[in-house]
Amino acid sequence: MITRLILVAVVGVLALALAACGGGDGITVPVARPDTERLSQLETPTELLEPDLESRTWTCYALSDFRKATPLVNLTQADGVGKVVISGGSKLATVQGVGLNLRWDFSDLNIDDFADAARGGIVDFYGLWFQHIQHLPYAFVLQPDGTGLYYDFSASEDGTAKPSQIFRCLRS
Repeated sequence: MITRLILVAVVGVLALALAACGGGDGITVPVARPDTERLSQLETPTELLEPDLESRTWTCYALSDFRKATPLVNLTQADGVGKVVISGGSKLATVQGVGLNLRWDFSDLNIDDFADAARGGIVDFYGLWFQHIQHLPYAFVLQPDGTGLYYDFSASEDGTAKPSQIFRCLRS
């Protein structure tokens, strides 16, 4: 019981410290540079749209949700592509390892938009996909300790941003 109270106090102090300094002065990340060569080697659109048996998933909660009762973000990653599920829907994402972190970069487009393009044929699908990866204004970075950081680059003038939300993520 005392260990849990100490853990709660430490997490609370860290969250307040990060919030007080705007997410941390030294914690900025640049806009993504996706591996377009790797993404162009995918065989079919279904590799991007369907979950892979080898995929890895995480569920992310608010830092204050100690009971982990309300998942806010779900992340899936497999071989350079992934999915970010948030309240606005399922977003197709590029995923890359950056140091020890994993990074999902995504846009406002939902996976349904890509599914519709795939029904129009391979050219329509890849046309939308390559248009999509040229501008990915949002990123979710998962650190090895389970900290999830959400970045919004849509208003960035210099191509960097500080995290606007912080989560606690668990491997599913």
